Amino acid sequence: MGAIRFWGGQPVSNWRGSGGIAWSGSTANGIATYGDASTIVAESTATYDGTTLQLTTAGGGLKLDGLDSSDANTLDDYEEGVFTVTTTVASGTLTVNTSIDTLKYQKIGNRVFMSGGIEFSTATAPSGAWSISGLPFTNTNTGSSTREKTPMGVATVINTVSDISPGSLSGFISANSASISMYLAGISAGASMNANYLDAGSMVFVTGSYTTDS
Repeated sequence: MGAIRFWGGQPVSNWRGSGGIAWSGSTANGIATYGDASTIVAESTATYDGTTLQLTTAGGGLKLDGLDSSDANTLDDYEEGVFTVTTTVASGTLTVNTSIDTLKYQKIGNRVFMSGGIEFSTATAPSGAWSISGLPFTNTNTGSSTREKTPMGVATVINTVSDISPGSLSGFISANSASISMYLAGISAGASMNANYLDAGSMVFVTGSYTTDS
């Protein structure tokens, strides 16, 4: 095919190269697809009508950078990385070790998956309810009920001051929040886990997911 001709800075709408293939359209930042065996069409949206779409170049991939589609069946965002966390206690202080203070995350569409562990370096009489802050995205505030907007995840604490009994530790994220609140479940009257179980050297491992409106 010969070189595409331009007129006034724009490609000629219909042009036929030496190979007998006709070009149709002038969509800016569009994708060229075969309209038929002898026509290439510039389109703003391209449909692949085949069995497998494969990217074979090392280091390549599809970048979905917050396209924010209104179509419920469209994957419009993907992101992965790590985020740094801090902790908050009702009273006293509890400091996260800056060498062990990150968790991994993946965002697929509006769903955020996270996992990993942190360790506390210092503790000065921590007490009361406590939480881990710094989530990469704020939890959803969309839904018909509070429970629908409050996901629960798995949390494990080791190297505690004493055994945590009764109840099993879990974490929940309140609506419109970027923090995980630690909670004791599996008991008749659930309650926040008391931070007085934590000390320097205590570790917290979390895994779970939540929905974001971002």
